[in-house]
Amino acid sequence: MLAWTGLPQLILNSAGAPAHAAVRYPLQIAFTGLMIFAYSCFMNTTMSPDYAGDQLWIPNIVRAIGQAMVLTSR
Repeated sequence: MLAWTGLPQLILNSAGAPAHAAVRYPLQIAFTGLMIFAYSCFMNTTMSPDYAGDQLWIPNIVRAIGQAMVLTSR
């Protein structure tokens, strides 16, 4: 289930965010990444014991995008 989170990170770390960081202020990229990461946490507020991997797929992809933006803004 967590293997799919590596794909957005790979795409953003190799092509998207470094090119974007050359144009934007790094603090803006970090703030946007943290907001995306926080949104992925709020996507899981309705979790119950009945949740499985299928319900966690989209929040994990969103988390991976936010995490990649924070890590490449340094």
